Amino acid sequence: MHDYRCDDLTIMRTVLTCIRTRVVSITGHAMHHDVPLCISIQVPGEHVDKESILAAAELSAECLRAQVARGL
Repeated sequence: MHDYRCDDLTIMRTVLTCIRTRVVSITGHAMHHDVPLCISIQVPGEHVDKESILAAAELSAECLRAQVARGL
């Protein structure tokens, strides 16, 4: 097994890529405590379908990526 190291900005770019390419799991609870190498993105609000959840997740992840880029 290899030990990979990434900076926070690279991780957030990867998260965005996963959301945009639909390589995600949608659950009702955060999974980062249950699954290794998992990042949970909170998606607030009511959503009627998977596409609205993914759109909200992408927006949330983009905001987090911008904060990381600014060093927050």
